Amino acid sequence: MDSAREPVPPGTRTHHNPHRRDIIASSDISAEAEDSEQSQDNAHTGHNATPTTTASVSSETSQNCMPPPPIPRQAKLQTKISTLQSTIAAMETQLALKLQKITQLKSFPSQERGERERKQEIGTASPSPTPAQAQTQAQDHAQSIMTQHIVLLKRYNEIKDIASWMLSLIAEKEGKRLAEVMAERGLSERD
Repeated sequence: MDSAREPVPPGTRTHHNPHRRDIIASSDISAEAEDSEQSQDNAHTGHNATPTTTASVSSETSQNCMPPPPIPRQAKLQTKISTLQSTIAAMETQLALKLQKITQLKSFPSQERGERERKQEIGTASPSPTPAQAQTQAQDHAQSIMTQHIVLLKRYNEIKDIASWMLSLIAEKEGKRLAEVMAERGLSERD
């Protein structure tokens, strides 16, 4: 039943796998390499070596063959981590300073300050806001300032568009270029 042992009739075609010989040959080479390694180990240990000494030598060799841990990579990662941690600490310090400056602005809601003073006059002690609450209030105030500025900028752009349109109509009616009409009225391109 084994087709490898059955003789092949002379007129039949057989498919020969060319890689099969290479696979067998490569496995033979690795076996030969192991044998030569063992014989070299025995030659180095001497003729008086016992099987336990040979085993210990081969285990030492296998331990020495292991790659060393990637210390330079770990060192690079540690330096990156420490750099990032220092950057985070610096950013947190900057944020705290900015929030403190925001609370000192004249536009910071003084209603809360007035309410605290009134409560103290009445005799009820109001707890001072915690640092987290103060930061939240400062961030809210900064957000409201930004929102106000955006609204004002939109209104300015709308007014500027209307003025440009009106100047274009004047320039067209007078038969002049827009730049000439703007120069007559003391306006520059940046206005």
